[in-house]
Amino acid sequence: MPYKKVSEYSCKKLFFKSLDKEYNGIHININSDINKEFNKLKGDKFVAKVDVGEKRRGNNGLVLLNKSKDEICNWILKIKLKGYHNFIIEEYHNIKKEYYIAFRSDIDGDWLLYYKEGGVCIGDADNKVNKLLIDPVDLDFSLISNYLDTNVDTILANLYSMYQKYHFNIMEINPLVETDNGLIIPLDFAASIDETASFLFNQENIIFTNDDH
Repeated sequence: MPYKKVSEYSCKKLFFKSLDKEYNGIHININSDINKEFNKLKGDKFVAKVDVGEKRRGNNGLVLLNKSKDEICNWILKIKLKGYHNFIIEEYHNIKKEYYIAFRSDIDGDWLLYYKEGGVCIGDADNKVNKLLIDPVDLDFSLISNYLDTNVDTILANLYSMYQKYHFNIMEINPLVETDNGLIIPLDFAASIDETASFLFNQENIIFTNDDH
């Protein structure tokens, strides 16, 4: 069955929409006026990432952290020379804890995969994660909150609602983070949907991506 990869920028827009909030991030492509788009952002330190269907972007030099607007713009100009043209830029957050979260589906139903550590150092997640078969009628994520020692019930419920609504077949959040000021937010998404569900995105201005640049 064919799948379409959804950009991280679009995943974050959908997530914050599920919370009735507006996502404070921007998408930059080859036609963007980067200075004009940057005016939509808050703060003075930012994160920029190549927004394509590649994993381990941090290990491959495709992420820039905690930099000024000028540093971000100069970095994007250099990365474009390597053939990359789609980027996501957002406010930088000081991170207290990182967790691994993913949703996947198989013949048995929908699974939640979780681990107490996340980010670039997790390595082979499949050999570390815990798995929970989700009961869609009686959602209960308290086990995960207890395991992570952080209340993530509401966040996981919203992520799962988004996962179901748009027919994702996989949605990996690595990492889900707790910031120094107590926010719980998804920092990175890697997700794809069943191609037959693409029509659900017609009103959402969703950006699809793939492994080319």
